[in-house]
Amino acid sequence: MDLAYCRVSTTAQDLDRQIDAVRDAGVAEEHIYVDKRTGANMDREGLRGR
Repeated sequence: MDLAYCRVSTTAQDLDRQIDAVRDAGVAEEHIYVDKRTGANMDREGLRGR
C-alpha cells in the first residue's frame, strides 16, 4: 500500500498539482493526506491521519 502526504505552507497556495501527481503515480484517494500549514507547526491534521 502506497501513502502520500501533500502539503503547502499557506492557504493561498494550491495542492492540486501535488495531488494529481500522486494519483498519477497510483496512490489511492483514501491514502492521500493533505495539509495547508506552515512547516514551523508540527501539529498537522494530515500527519495525524483521517
